[in-house]
Amino acid sequence: MTNMHQLLRSRTLEIYQSFQSKKVFDGCDHIIVFIGEEVGRSRLVGAYHVGERVAGQTIDMPPGCSEEWRAEHFYSLSRITGLGDLEHHVVIDWGPGALAWHQWLQDTDVVEVRPKELSVPPFRDYLDFTLSHTELQYLANAATANHEWRARLEAVGAVHLILATTTGQQYVGAATGTGGVWQRWLDYAATDHGGNQALQLLTETDPAYPNAFQYSLLYVFPNTMTRTEVLKLERRCMEKLGTKAHGLNLNL
Repeated sequence: MTNMHQLLRSRTLEIYQSFQSKKVFDGCDHIIVFIGEEVGRSRLVGAYHVGERVAGQTIDMPPGCSEEWRAEHFYSLSRITGLGDLEHHVVIDWGPGALAWHQWLQDTDVVEVRPKELSVPPFRDYLDFTLSHTELQYLANAATANHEWRARLEAVGAVHLILATTTGQQYVGAATGTGGVWQRWLDYAATDHGGNQALQLLTETDPAYPNAFQYSLLYVFPNTMTRTEVLKLERRCMEKLGTKAHGLNLNL
């Protein structure tokens, strides 16, 4: 299943939605685009003018776009500007047709207008998210607006994974003790490398970094877990992923 949040981060959502297997945008002058979040809720991410539909379009796919997205019909979509104060902040009740990915314009309830500082999806589950470096910095700099993220990440320790997205190399680390994952990730947001030698080298030699770092959790555990237990779990993850032989772990 395609990850809509990942498409937003990579700025490839517009190409993805331009390809359609059916003539779903015929008869439309404009489309308003939302991305699903909690059950029944959707967040506004943009609006587009619908131009010409071309069958069998063979455009060159920009970097980061998948050939698998190609479908029979391609719509020329142009973004409507001037909605910056609403995009990513307005959340609507999508209605009873939660599984329907499109619907004609109708009256609907606005259930939330989020603070402008909030730039990441609501927290759902510890093992069901990835964060870009930019998103991590937003969390760190707008902790009040993102109080749910802070509370959840402070409450646990974890073995975490940092992916160098341009190369696929990985770094496995651990966070525990007071402040849990939140405190450790504040270090990465502030320094870009958290004091890790291999990550620091990337940030100093490759202009793609730190923005090309991606953060996620592998295992979650209570902050009270002993250091010996944490290190054992961390080493096990390193061995499984090969991050010492072929990744970014230079220690242990």
